[in-house]
Amino acid sequence: MFLNIQALRGIAAFMVLLYHALPHFTAMGLSLPIYESIVSFGYIGVDIFFIISGFVMAKTTFEKPKSLNSCTLHLYKRFSRIFLGFWSVFILAYLYYHNFNPEYLTKKEVIQSFFLVNANMFDLVITPAWSLTYELYFYLLVALLLLPIRIRPMVLFGVLCLAVVIKNIIVNIGEYKYADFFLSSLLFEFIGGYFLFVFIDRISNVKSIIYMIIIGLAALAIGVYLNIAYGYIRVLTFGTFAFSLVYVFIAMEKNKIYIFKGIVKKIGDSSYTLYLTHTVLLGAFYTIGLRDYFVEKNIPLFGFIFIIIFIVSFSYVFYKFVEYPLYQFSKKAIK
Repeated sequence: MFLNIQALRGIAAFMVLLYHALPHFTAMGLSLPIYESIVSFGYIGVDIFFIISGFVMAKTTFEKPKSLNSCTLHLYKRFSRIFLGFWSVFILAYLYYHNFNPEYLTKKEVIQSFFLVNANMFDLVITPAWSLTYELYFYLLVALLLLPIRIRPMVLFGVLCLAVVIKNIIVNIGEYKYADFFLSSLLFEFIGGYFLFVFIDRISNVKSIIYMIIIGLAALAIGVYLNIAYGYIRVLTFGTFAFSLVYVFIAMEKNKIYIFKGIVKKIGDSSYTLYLTHTVLLGAFYTIGLRDYFVEKNIPLFGFIFIIIFIVSFSYVFYKFVEYPLYQFSKKAIK
């Protein structure tokens, strides 16, 4: 386990939380231009998640023997990791919306949301779950590498990358939804993370770290300037930044520099729950009238900080007493 990667997970989840909390920040009459400018790009946390996911998939499967058992075990572990945590949050979210905001559910694809077979965030009960559909797709791709057939990562992912490039050249986004999904440019981020692990032994050279920091910051600056939120330009800019960030965090750990401690550790551990619960809790913050209450009492900043701390705390408690025990139970079930 790479401790700094776990910490970076928490940072990424917190970035997405602040991004989705920004409309509440402004609706409460609060204003801080520098903060708003930075947080408006918090969705980059998803790109970081995708890079990390590719890295972890390589770490957990690269040296596994090729067999049907390895393939099925990989899928069982990854799918149970995704679905057990997701379904527990989904049930709570559904009950909340059913009782307090039933109109919301009429606009959503509930069954597709439950089984994570729809990557359109606007159709989902838990909107950030769109990214989990891509996670599951990549798990299936990695599973192909565990089958007892002669297929190498470089070949599989090389062909896939070529197909993605061709698709982006000849087909516009939105023309064919299945092509948009299966040949999404976001796959470059998973694949980048995968090969980051494959060539991990080359990470530690000080010069390469400096180069990676420069490249990452340049890519971030271009992405911010272009203000891109989707498509291959997002991957080329923010995806490159995310890749460089993961690279640097790994290099720090290889040089025995750790940031996985204290509150960062807690947020890192509960990052998956935080990622899934935050939009539901932010919605409840408004629906039950708590947001307006803080504004009426003339303490909007206190109210905003309160809800952020509450969401982070709730996520950790939920992780500790629900998500983690469920995942441990699923691991024991196959022993």
